[in-house]
Amino acid sequence: MRQKKLGIWRPWSWTQTGEAVREIAAGLLSLGFAHGECASILSNTVIEWVLADLAVLSCGGVCSGIYPTDAASQVHYLCEDSRTTLLFVEDDEQLDKVLEVRPQLPLLRKVIVFDMEGLHALTDPDVIGLDALRALGRAYLTRHPNAVAERAAACQPDDLAILVYTSGTTGKPKGAMHSQRGLVYSARLQHAGGARRAR
Repeated sequence: MRQKKLGIWRPWSWTQTGEAVREIAAGLLSLGFAHGECASILSNTVIEWVLADLAVLSCGGVCSGIYPTDAASQVHYLCEDSRTTLLFVEDDEQLDKVLEVRPQLPLLRKVIVFDMEGLHALTDPDVIGLDALRALGRAYLTRHPNAVAERAAACQPDDLAILVYTSGTTGKPKGAMHSQRGLVYSARLQHAGGARRAR
Protein backbone atom coordinates (compact mmCIF):
# COMPACT_ATOMS: atom_id res chain seq x y z
CA MET A 1 0.00 0.00 0.00
CA ARG A 2 1.07 3.60 -0.47
CA GLN A 3 -0.12 6.82 1.14
CA LYS A 4 0.96 10.38 0.48
CA LYS A 5 2.22 12.30 3.52
CA LEU A 6 3.61 15.83 3.25
CA GLY A 7 3.66 15.40 -0.52
CA ILE A 8 5.72 12.20 -0.47
CA TRP A 9 4.36 8.75 -1.26
CA ARG A 10 5.24 6.42 1.61
CA PRO A 11 4.99 2.64 1.08
CA TRP A 12 3.60 0.02 3.46
CA SER A 13 4.70 -3.56 2.83
CA TRP A 14 2.29 -6.38 3.56
CA THR A 15 4.72 -7.54 6.27
CA GLN A 16 4.38 -4.15 8.00
CA THR A 17 0.64 -4.28 7.48
CA GLY A 18 0.36 -7.77 8.99
CA GLU A 19 2.39 -6.75 12.03
CA ALA A 20 0.31 -3.61 12.61
CA VAL A 21 -2.98 -5.49 12.19
CA ARG A 22 -1.86 -8.15 14.67
CA GLU A 23 -0.84 -5.54 17.25
CA ILE A 24 -4.07 -3.56 16.84
CA ALA A 25 -6.16 -6.74 17.04
CA ALA A 26 -4.34 -7.79 20.21
CA GLY A 27 -4.90 -4.30 21.60
CA LEU A 28 -8.62 -4.71 20.95
CA LEU A 29 -8.60 -8.07 22.72
CA SER A 30 -6.82 -6.46 25.69
CA LEU A 31 -9.73 -3.99 25.88
CA GLY A 32 -12.19 -6.88 26.09
CA PHE A 33 -13.44 -6.67 22.50
CA ALA A 34 -15.63 -9.74 22.08
CA HIS A 35 -16.47 -11.89 19.08
CA GLY A 36 -19.45 -10.32 17.29
CA GLU A 37 -19.07 -6.87 18.83
CA CYS A 38 -19.10 -3.86 16.52
CA ALA A 39 -16.31 -1.33 16.07
CA SER A 40 -16.90 1.69 13.85
CA ILE A 41 -14.39 3.80 11.93
CA LEU A 42 -14.96 7.54 11.48
CA SER A 43 -12.23 8.61 9.09
CA ASN A 44 -11.16 9.47 5.59
CA THR A 45 -9.67 6.59 3.61
CA VAL A 46 -6.19 6.37 5.10
CA ILE A 47 -3.92 3.39 5.74
CA GLU A 48 -4.95 3.35 9.41
CA TRP A 49 -8.55 2.78 8.25
CA VAL A 50 -7.44 -0.43 6.51
CA LEU A 51 -5.39 -1.55 9.51
CA ALA A 52 -8.28 -1.00 11.92
CA ASP A 53 -10.76 -2.74 9.62
CA LEU A 54 -8.56 -5.83 9.21
CA ALA A 55 -7.84 -5.91 12.96
CA VAL A 56 -11.54 -5.85 13.82
CA LEU A 57 -12.23 -8.67 11.35
CA SER A 58 -9.27 -10.64 12.76
CA CYS A 59 -10.95 -10.47 16.17
CA GLY A 60 -14.19 -11.86 14.77
CA GLY A 61 -15.75 -8.44 15.23
CA VAL A 62 -18.07 -6.44 13.01
CA CYS A 63 -16.72 -3.32 11.30
CA SER A 64 -18.83 -0.34 10.28
CA GLY A 65 -17.55 2.71 8.41
CA ILE A 66 -18.84 6.22 9.05
CA TYR A 67 -18.40 9.03 6.53
CA PRO A 68 -16.02 11.71 7.85
CA THR A 69 -18.48 14.35 6.60
CA ASP A 70 -21.28 13.04 8.85
CA ALA A 71 -22.50 15.40 11.56
CA ALA A 72 -22.40 14.49 15.24
CA SER A 73 -26.09 13.55 15.16
CA GLN A 74 -25.45 11.07 12.34
CA VAL A 75 -22.46 9.63 14.18
CA HIS A 76 -24.72 9.12 17.19
CA TYR A 77 -27.40 7.35 15.14
CA LEU A 78 -24.95 5.04 13.36
CA CYS A 79 -23.09 4.10 16.54
CA GLU A 80 -26.32 3.50 18.41
CA ASP A 81 -27.91 1.47 15.62
CA SER A 82 -24.80 -0.70 15.14
CA ARG A 83 -24.30 -1.10 18.90
CA THR A 84 -20.72 0.16 18.54
CA THR A 85 -18.51 -0.56 21.55
CA LEU A 86 -15.18 0.75 20.19
CA LEU A 87 -14.82 3.67 17.80
CA PHE A 88 -11.80 4.60 15.70
CA VAL A 89 -11.57 8.25 14.65
CA GLU A 90 -9.08 9.97 12.38
CA ASP A 91 -8.19 13.11 14.33
CA ASP A 92 -9.29 15.80 16.78
CA GLU A 93 -11.95 17.10 14.39
CA GLN A 94 -13.70 13.72 14.29
CA LEU A 95 -13.15 13.18 18.00
CA ASP A 96 -15.04 16.40 18.76
CA LYS A 97 -18.15 14.96 17.09
CA VAL A 98 -17.92 11.80 19.18
CA LEU A 99 -17.37 13.63 22.47
CA GLU A 100 -20.48 15.71 21.74
CA VAL A 101 -22.70 12.64 21.59
CA ARG A 102 -20.79 10.19 23.81
CA PRO A 103 -23.14 10.69 26.81
CA GLN A 104 -25.94 9.23 24.64
CA LEU A 105 -23.87 6.14 23.70
CA PRO A 106 -23.76 3.95 26.82
CA LEU A 107 -22.29 0.96 24.94
CA LEU A 108 -19.26 2.93 23.71
CA ARG A 109 -16.27 1.98 25.87
CA LYS A 110 -13.23 3.43 24.09
CA VAL A 111 -12.37 5.86 21.31
CA ILE A 112 -9.11 5.24 19.43
CA VAL A 113 -7.58 8.19 17.55
CA PHE A 114 -5.36 7.63 14.51
CA ASP A 115 -3.68 11.05 14.57
CA MET A 116 -3.07 12.46 18.06
CA GLU A 117 -1.55 15.73 16.79
CA GLY A 118 -3.22 18.53 18.73
CA LEU A 119 -4.43 16.17 21.46
CA HIS A 120 -1.27 15.93 23.59
CA ALA A 121 -2.99 17.62 26.53
CA LEU A 122 -6.01 15.29 26.43
CA THR A 123 -6.44 13.33 29.67
CA ASP A 124 -9.65 11.45 28.92
CA PRO A 125 -9.08 7.83 30.08
CA ASP A 126 -11.52 6.49 27.46
CA VAL A 127 -9.69 8.09 24.52
CA ILE A 128 -6.36 6.63 23.40
CA GLY A 129 -4.12 6.95 20.37
CA LEU A 130 -3.56 4.18 17.86
CA ASP A 131 0.10 3.95 18.89
CA ALA A 132 -0.98 3.40 22.51
CA LEU A 133 -3.39 0.68 21.36
CA ARG A 134 -0.58 -1.04 19.46
CA ALA A 135 1.59 -0.89 22.60
CA LEU A 136 -1.23 -2.53 24.55
CA GLY A 137 -1.36 -5.16 21.83
CA ARG A 138 2.36 -5.90 21.98
CA ALA A 139 2.16 -6.33 25.75
CA TYR A 140 -0.90 -8.58 25.38
CA LEU A 141 0.88 -10.74 22.80
CA THR A 142 3.79 -11.39 25.17
CA ARG A 143 1.30 -13.01 27.54
CA HIS A 144 -1.03 -14.51 24.90
CA PRO A 145 1.05 -15.03 21.73
CA ASN A 146 -1.63 -17.06 19.92
CA ALA A 147 -4.66 -14.97 20.92
CA VAL A 148 -5.22 -13.20 17.59
CA ALA A 149 -4.64 -16.33 15.50
CA GLU A 150 -7.05 -18.30 17.68
CA ARG A 151 -9.73 -15.60 17.48
CA ALA A 152 -9.35 -15.38 13.70
CA ALA A 153 -9.54 -19.17 13.38
CA ALA A 154 -12.78 -19.17 15.37
CA CYS A 155 -14.53 -17.02 12.74
CA GLN A 156 -17.28 -18.87 10.90
CA PRO A 157 -18.40 -18.28 7.28
CA ASP A 158 -21.83 -16.98 8.27
CA ASP A 159 -20.56 -14.61 10.98
CA LEU A 160 -21.46 -10.99 10.38
CA ALA A 161 -18.32 -9.16 9.21
CA ILE A 162 -19.22 -5.65 8.09
CA LEU A 163 -22.13 -3.23 8.12
CA VAL A 164 -22.49 -0.86 5.17
CA TYR A 165 -25.06 1.84 5.83
CA THR A 166 -27.27 3.26 3.10
CA SER A 167 -27.19 6.99 2.43
CA GLY A 168 -30.53 7.54 4.18
CA THR A 169 -31.99 9.70 1.40
CA THR A 170 -35.48 8.19 1.83
CA GLY A 171 -35.35 7.67 5.60
CA LYS A 172 -32.89 6.71 8.29
CA PRO A 173 -29.81 4.84 7.06
CA LYS A 174 -30.09 1.06 7.19
CA GLY A 175 -27.15 -1.24 7.76
CA ALA A 176 -26.63 -3.80 5.00
CA MET A 177 -25.13 -6.90 6.58
CA HIS A 178 -22.22 -8.72 4.90
CA SER A 179 -20.92 -12.05 6.16
CA GLN A 180 -17.38 -13.39 6.32
CA ARG A 181 -18.40 -15.82 3.56
CA GLY A 182 -19.56 -12.94 1.36
CA LEU A 183 -16.28 -11.06 1.77
CA VAL A 184 -14.20 -14.14 0.92
CA TYR A 185 -16.41 -14.88 -2.12
CA SER A 186 -16.03 -11.29 -3.39
CA ALA A 187 -12.25 -11.34 -2.90
CA ARG A 188 -11.89 -14.65 -4.73
CA LEU A 189 -14.12 -13.44 -7.56
CA GLN A 190 -12.04 -10.27 -7.98
CA HIS A 191 -8.80 -12.30 -7.86
CA ALA A 192 -10.09 -14.71 -10.50
CA GLY A 193 -11.20 -11.80 -12.70
CA GLY A 194 -7.80 -10.15 -12.37
CA ALA A 195 -6.04 -13.40 -13.25
CA ARG A 196 -8.19 -13.78 -16.39
CA ARG A 197 -7.48 -10.20 -17.47
CA ALA A 198 -3.72 -10.76 -16.95
CA ARG A 199 -3.77 -13.60 -19.49
